[in-house]
Amino acid sequence: MLWSSFTDITTSPSCEIQSRGLSASGGMSAEERRGKLLATCNGREPTPDELPSCYQGQDSWSGVTLEEFINCQHNLARNRQVHMLADLTLVGCYNLSKYSPEERNAIMLESAKANLRRFSYFGLTEFQKESQYIFEETFNLQFKKAFEQSNDTHANAEPLTEEERAMVMEVNGLDIQLYEFAQELFFRRLTYMEEHEGDGILSS
Repeated sequence: MLWSSFTDITTSPSCEIQSRGLSASGGMSAEERRGKLLATCNGREPTPDELPSCYQGQDSWSGVTLEEFINCQHNLARNRQVHMLADLTLVGCYNLSKYSPEERNAIMLESAKANLRRFSYFGLTEFQKESQYIFEETFNLQFKKAFEQSNDTHANAEPLTEEERAMVMEVNGLDIQLYEFAQELFFRRLTYMEEHEGDGILSS
């Protein structure tokens, strides 16, 4: 069982800034250190040259603007969903010299889509009721309580200007394409279950 929650990509990076804390060692945040551990690919962690730290010599996030956060080329928050779902060994892990950026992005996006197709189940935060129905039909299990729809996240507390929103969407283009694909796949599965069950969420 795997629940994959796709959040609003236009607001999540501002939430990333709020949720991280810097350590006293070399200005690398605890999140960045954890990120490097989680970034282990093909049996090894990325080298400092492959995945440099975004912020050196800082002991606080108070001076980091959203623009600075977004503009770090090695920020693991960029297209995070695609990176987490794709098989990075297909593109040489974090060795950026193997493919052009366009080729690398295309391979990673298709890999993420292929892996998502293989999931027995995934849900979408924006569609709690439908996600519950698909889960119950997939695993023949019933929740004691109905899911409650709530679209509020920590990111909602930090409103973005139109310019900031455009910047966030630009650097997360792969995630946006993956989310669009996930929605299409999600509703195909929902429709299929409805047509074969006939008493589900769409007919109620």
